[in-house]
Amino acid sequence: MPRRLRIATLVALASCVLLPTTSGAAPTSAFDRDGAFCFREGAKPVPGGFRTTLKLVVERRPTSGLPLWEVNGLERSFDADQTAYDYVDQLVGTATIARPNNGLAGGQRIQLNLTGATRGTIGDPTQPGLWWLRYAVQLNLRATSGRITGVKSFTPINGSTMGTPQEFGVDVHLTRIACSRF
Repeated sequence: MPRRLRIATLVALASCVLLPTTSGAAPTSAFDRDGAFCFREGAKPVPGGFRTTLKLVVERRPTSGLPLWEVNGLERSFDADQTAYDYVDQLVGTATIARPNNGLAGGQRIQLNLTGATRGTIGDPTQPGLWWLRYAVQLNLRATSGRITGVKSFTPINGSTMGTPQEFGVDVHLTRIACSRF
């Protein structure tokens, strides 16, 4: 085979391997640019009120088929009137692009699962324990807004004695903010 034909064949093969095909590929999204994405949870807080923000740092993992991102995050919350209720929770998870599950309405979304655990209290500093967080997040493809749904649970732990767990639901709107406001 002539040298020119071999080079052309190698270039064609390399482009097939290195360039994704458009048929069946997930749509483009803001997550295609790895980096940090920050959100305000719920309605805009009133001055002096409670504020919760979410910071997600995403990094694409090499896969075929659906895109897969590794996600590391922080949920930060504070009450301007009661600083003892400030907290930071660490979160880890994955993200992909897919339609909402189980027949829920809507087109393609960035879907994330996030979990985390942290030591804390539930208002009484003499009763420490474990907070466990389990979230499902759906964002629009531009990652400008979405929804976080999940469960926060707190179990008091004293030595090896566990108290009764308490669970709290989370189902709030997310609005993208500048990460400088996280």
